[in-house]
Amino acid sequence: MMLGWIVGQKQVSLPSASADGMSDVPFSQFLALPLAVLAVSMLHSPMTTIEAAAPAVLERASRLLLATSTVGLGLLSAVVYATAAGSPAHGAAYLRGYALTCGLALLGGRLQGWDRSWILPLATTFPVVFYGFEWKATPRWWNVYAQPIEAIPATVLTSLLLVCGIAAWALNPLRMGMILRRARQLPATLRQPDPAGRKSHPSRGREQHDREPPSPEQSHAARHRR
Repeated sequence: MMLGWIVGQKQVSLPSASADGMSDVPFSQFLALPLAVLAVSMLHSPMTTIEAAAPAVLERASRLLLATSTVGLGLLSAVVYATAAGSPAHGAAYLRGYALTCGLALLGGRLQGWDRSWILPLATTFPVVFYGFEWKATPRWWNVYAQPIEAIPATVLTSLLLVCGIAAWALNPLRMGMILRRARQLPATLRQPDPAGRKSHPSRGREQHDREPPSPEQSHAARHRR
């Protein structure tokens, strides 16, 4: 938090693939990454396998922990950053980058374990820094950290990644196993025989398939006509 207060809206000049070979990277990118990873890594536990099949009480506790850590650290650091930068818009843009990093950390944590949730956000740092600028101070549309808060494509991209991260966190092994079992049972359900024992011919319509047998009166009338 003190680091966010000190750096404010400062930028770091780093080598990049832009036309002039250098880019001004906002320091907020490097501030959001450790805070988002710290918030998500709180889900790690030495009893992860047991908690994956835990009842609803532990699942609610995990949900509360995740919401408290991510939202609390995000809002607190955004307020500090906005105060240091002297602009609420800078704080909002930082919060959007923080949300993007949380989405990446949730995806990485589900794939590689919550104690390794830092790998995917860190792996995206190099391409964003090196390829994320057309010119020294002109970020590409997908460089969320360097885009102003008014940039709609950056906000849409952040929302998609955050939703994907939350969905990945929600699909724990127990819930994923239930979904796979139901998917395997679906073809068997569709192939169940007709409870009335009737077989439909491909050339006959559905009305003939569902036709009821004639009553005794109808059979007697048919024999009388013959």
